[in-house]
Amino acid sequence: MGETNKTVVTRRVPTPTSDVPGVFWLTSSRSWAASWVEKGDKKRKQRIFSASNHGFDKAKALAEQHRREMERTGRAVVRKRLDSEYQSQHQSGIRGVNYCKRPRSKVWVSRWKECGKEKIKYFSVRQLGMEGAKKAAIAHRREMERQHYTFKDRGQAVPPADLNFSLYAVLMAKAMTAPQTTGPLPTTSTTQTAAASPLSDTFGLGV
Repeated sequence: MGETNKTVVTRRVPTPTSDVPGVFWLTSSRSWAASWVEKGDKKRKQRIFSASNHGFDKAKALAEQHRREMERTGRAVVRKRLDSEYQSQHQSGIRGVNYCKRPRSKVWVSRWKECGKEKIKYFSVRQLGMEGAKKAAIAHRREMERQHYTFKDRGQAVPPADLNFSLYAVLMAKAMTAPQTTGPLPTTSTTQTAAASPLSDTFGLGV
């Protein structure tokens, strides 16, 4: 495919983040914010720590300390957080790759664009296993990026060394030789445009 037909993607500068829930960076004011909700009060409260006044690292530390203090004193309502192991297993960390659990199937989904049209491919957990389906979806997405995308800051999209096309080919071969399952389970050979699938709105995945 010609270079002019590739989807051009501009990489964004990563926004600073904190491991403490309720603490985030405000680019507009160049400040760290500690945010929380108190019991019996639905209005979210917030305290700002300016990087201009305290320095970047100290402002972040102050915001995290304040948020923890709100939790320690019981002022902040602490919502139940997802187990880190569950998050690791069910999140790919790759844009365009998502896990989907449906009534009759569990699949990893790869989404990408070709000539402006969104497409979807499924990788069955039943056929490949949880980790195998995840890696296959990621490798497929990387290969589609290599074929159809151009990143402005690098000139081209290059699959990472540990998820290159060779791995994708091996996983795909395994999927094709796996026994077929019963019921309306989407297989690894299923590719469709997003416009023809209700998954377009369900996943909310970007490209």
